[in-house]
Amino acid sequence: MPDLDPALLTAESMLGAFQRQQLTPIDVLQAITERVARLNPNLNAFVVMNPGALQAAADSTSRWRSGRPIGILDGVPCTVKDLVDLAGFPPAAAAAPPVPTRCRMTHPWS
Repeated sequence: MPDLDPALLTAESMLGAFQRQQLTPIDVLQAITERVARLNPNLNAFVVMNPGALQAAADSTSRWRSGRPIGILDGVPCTVKDLVDLAGFPPAAAAAPPVPTRCRMTHPWS
């Protein structure tokens, strides 16, 4: 997939490329991270990036290489709106919940 930007692939295309070992979750994450770095200063769409994303992508790459992905979307990156309270990430500053809450949700790989 040399002429295709991995950051622009659909989840289905990513998964097919992972299965055929034409692309890894690390390749996709790097392409997306570069795209965010290039475009986010003008868009201000991302408040925070997951500091564990590279390790998660590396773990997923290992699973795909051994033929054992952990689920149908293993290695496909996603974004989470900052209004969703996710453990380990700062809540949205402009959208405080009406009552104090404590987040118990964690990402599936923890």
